[in-house]
Amino acid sequence: MPSFVPNHRAISRRAAIRAGAASLLGGHGVLNGTLAVHARQSATPAVPEADVMPDRVAQAVGALDAMVADALETTGVPGISVAVVYGGEVLAIRGYGVASTETNAPIDADTIFQLASLSKPMASTVVASIVGDEAVT
Repeated sequence: MPSFVPNHRAISRRAAIRAGAASLLGGHGVLNGTLAVHARQSATPAVPEADVMPDRVAQAVGALDAMVADALETTGVPGISVAVVYGGEVLAIRGYGVASTETNAPIDADTIFQLASLSKPMASTVVASIVGDEAVT
Protein backbone atom coordinates (compact mmCIF):
# COMPACT_ATOMS: atom_id res chain seq x y z
CA MET A 1 0.00 0.00 0.00
CA PRO A 2 1.53 3.35 -0.95
CA SER A 3 2.43 5.81 1.76
CA PHE A 4 0.54 9.09 1.59
CA VAL A 5 2.72 10.78 4.21
CA PRO A 6 6.05 12.29 3.17
CA ASN A 7 8.93 10.02 4.11
CA HIS A 8 10.82 12.85 5.81
CA ARG A 9 8.03 13.87 8.17
CA ALA A 10 5.57 11.39 9.63
CA ILE A 11 2.36 12.70 11.16
CA SER A 12 -0.30 10.89 13.09
CA ARG A 13 -3.76 10.24 11.72
CA ARG A 14 -5.18 12.53 14.41
CA ALA A 15 -2.84 15.35 13.34
CA ALA A 16 -3.84 14.84 9.70
CA ILE A 17 -7.54 15.00 10.58
CA ARG A 18 -7.00 18.13 12.67
CA ALA A 19 -5.02 19.72 9.84
CA GLY A 20 -7.77 18.95 7.34
CA ALA A 21 -10.44 20.33 9.64
CA ALA A 22 -8.33 23.42 10.36
CA SER A 23 -7.82 24.08 6.68
CA LEU A 24 -11.55 23.75 6.02
CA LEU A 25 -12.37 26.04 8.93
CA GLY A 26 -9.67 28.45 7.80
CA GLY A 27 -11.30 28.76 4.39
CA HIS A 28 -14.68 29.13 6.04
CA GLY A 29 -13.28 31.96 8.18
CA VAL A 30 -12.11 33.81 5.09
CA LEU A 31 -15.59 33.67 3.61
CA ASN A 32 -17.70 34.58 6.61
CA GLY A 33 -15.25 36.57 8.71
CA THR A 34 -15.47 34.36 11.80
CA LEU A 35 -12.84 32.19 13.39
CA ALA A 36 -13.43 28.81 14.97
CA VAL A 37 -11.69 30.00 18.16
CA HIS A 38 -14.07 32.94 18.45
CA ALA A 39 -17.05 30.66 17.97
CA ARG A 40 -15.89 28.41 20.82
CA GLN A 41 -15.30 31.34 23.20
CA SER A 42 -18.51 33.17 22.38
CA ALA A 43 -21.56 32.61 24.57
CA THR A 44 -23.74 33.00 21.49
CA PRO A 45 -23.02 30.65 18.57
CA ALA A 46 -21.57 32.41 15.55
CA VAL A 47 -24.08 32.61 12.71
CA PRO A 48 -22.68 32.79 9.18
CA GLU A 49 -23.74 35.72 7.09
CA ALA A 50 -26.83 34.94 5.04
CA ASP A 51 -25.25 36.16 1.84
CA VAL A 52 -21.53 36.01 1.23
CA MET A 53 -20.60 38.84 -1.08
CA PRO A 54 -19.16 37.79 -4.46
CA ASP A 55 -16.10 40.00 -3.93
CA ARG A 56 -15.28 38.10 -0.72
CA VAL A 57 -15.59 34.81 -2.57
CA ALA A 58 -13.31 36.12 -5.32
CA GLN A 59 -10.84 37.25 -2.64
CA ALA A 60 -10.88 33.78 -1.06
CA VAL A 61 -10.37 32.08 -4.44
CA GLY A 62 -7.48 34.45 -5.11
CA ALA A 63 -5.90 33.49 -1.78
CA LEU A 64 -6.48 29.77 -2.30
CA ASP A 65 -3.05 28.90 -3.71
CA ALA A 66 -1.24 30.57 -0.80
CA MET A 67 -3.57 29.06 1.82
CA VAL A 68 -3.15 25.55 0.42
CA ALA A 69 0.64 25.91 0.09
CA ASP A 70 0.80 27.00 3.73
CA ALA A 71 -1.43 24.11 4.86
CA LEU A 72 0.66 21.56 2.95
CA GLU A 73 3.88 22.96 4.41
CA THR A 74 2.50 23.11 7.95
CA THR A 75 0.94 19.64 8.01
CA GLY A 76 3.33 17.68 5.83
CA VAL A 77 0.39 16.32 3.84
CA PRO A 78 1.73 15.60 0.33
CA GLY A 79 -1.31 16.81 -1.61
CA ILE A 80 -4.89 18.01 -1.65
CA SER A 81 -7.71 18.66 -4.07
CA VAL A 82 -9.92 21.73 -3.58
CA ALA A 83 -13.17 22.84 -5.17
CA VAL A 84 -14.86 26.18 -4.57
CA VAL A 85 -18.57 26.27 -5.38
CA TYR A 86 -20.58 29.47 -5.01
CA GLY A 87 -24.13 30.13 -6.11
CA GLY A 88 -24.34 26.70 -7.71
CA GLU A 89 -21.34 27.45 -9.92
CA VAL A 90 -17.88 25.87 -9.71
CA LEU A 91 -15.47 28.79 -9.40
CA ALA A 92 -12.27 26.83 -8.90
CA ILE A 93 -11.19 23.22 -8.90
CA ARG A 94 -7.52 22.58 -8.36
CA GLY A 95 -5.10 19.90 -7.33
CA TYR A 96 -1.99 20.60 -5.27
CA GLY A 97 0.98 18.37 -4.56
CA VAL A 98 1.21 14.65 -5.17
CA ALA A 99 -1.16 11.74 -4.53
CA SER A 100 1.66 9.40 -3.55
CA THR A 101 5.15 10.11 -2.34
CA GLU A 102 6.24 6.84 -3.95
CA THR A 103 5.08 7.64 -7.48
CA ASN A 104 4.99 11.46 -7.28
CA ALA A 105 1.78 11.33 -9.33
CA PRO A 106 0.44 14.89 -9.36
CA ILE A 107 -3.02 15.66 -8.01
CA ASP A 108 -5.52 17.19 -10.41
CA ALA A 109 -9.27 17.77 -10.46
CA ASP A 110 -9.94 14.11 -11.31
CA THR A 111 -7.71 12.47 -8.69
CA ILE A 112 -9.42 9.75 -6.65
CA PHE A 113 -8.32 9.60 -3.02
CA GLN A 114 -8.31 6.63 -0.67
CA LEU A 115 -10.29 7.36 2.48
CA ALA A 116 -8.29 4.89 4.58
CA SER A 117 -9.36 5.09 8.22
CA LEU A 118 -11.43 8.21 7.70
CA SER A 119 -14.47 6.30 6.45
CA LYS A 120 -15.66 5.35 9.96
CA PRO A 121 -15.62 8.90 11.41
CA MET A 122 -17.22 10.24 8.23
CA ALA A 123 -19.94 7.58 8.27
CA SER A 124 -20.56 8.22 11.98
CA THR A 125 -20.94 11.94 11.31
CA VAL A 126 -23.45 11.30 8.53
CA VAL A 127 -25.44 8.88 10.70
CA ALA A 128 -25.42 11.31 13.65
CA SER A 129 -26.61 14.08 11.35
CA ILE A 130 -29.57 12.17 9.94
CA VAL A 131 -30.50 10.86 13.40
CA GLY A 132 -30.30 14.44 14.70
CA ASP A 133 -32.58 15.55 11.89
CA GLU A 134 -34.92 12.72 12.93
CA ALA A 135 -34.75 11.27 9.42
CA VAL A 136 -34.07 7.88 11.05
CA THR A 137 -34.37 6.58 14.59
